[in-house]
Amino acid sequence: MNENNNRKTLEQTIKNFCEVSTAKFNNEKLEILPIDTKEYRENVVRTRTMNKTANGKIDQAVRIVEDNNSLRTLGAYIDNNNETSVQWEAILKGQSKILKN
Repeated sequence: MNENNNRKTLEQTIKNFCEVSTAKFNNEKLEILPIDTKEYRENVVRTRTMNKTANGKIDQAVRIVEDNNSLRTLGAYIDNNNETSVQWEAILKGQSKILKN
């Protein structure tokens, strides 16, 4: 997400995707990875807001992924400024073991 995102629009997009794909969205596992400038990312973490509008507030239960931390989705690590090679090495090692079996 970046400062131009609107929370309501994002929520509606996710709802629409789930309806057409029959996927289920697990709100208890919701994590947000701010993208944009370093200043913007730090502001999101500090203020728990996506943008300057009233509907940009981020619920306290939602984890905001700070710089130097990763978000894992569908087995992939996504982040801002984090070294993920250690995590990928473990995944590749596990996959290699599966292939050998």
